[in-house]
Amino acid sequence: MSAAVVVLAAFLAGLVSFSSPCCLPLLPGYVAYVSGGVDDPDARRTMAAAGLFTLGFGATFTAGYWTQLFTPLIRLFARSGWPPI
Repeated sequence: MSAAVVVLAAFLAGLVSFSSPCCLPLLPGYVAYVSGGVDDPDARRTMAAAGLFTLGFGATFTAGYWTQLFTPLIRLFARSGWPPI
């Protein structure tokens, strides 16, 4: 299977999961939070808020992966007694 097919399938699966009854009703709240409401139509602020919002979600949902990735290094430091406390 080509990479394009895999990416397209992942994108479509994301759209289907996003349109679930659990997620779709939250969309207006997310958009209002990120955009800052009607009083502040600044596009730069909106894009910065959207980027930070996305980074926060990404960090939250990949925290387990990063923990597993760095656990051997943390254990190595713990056994060596570094850093001295």
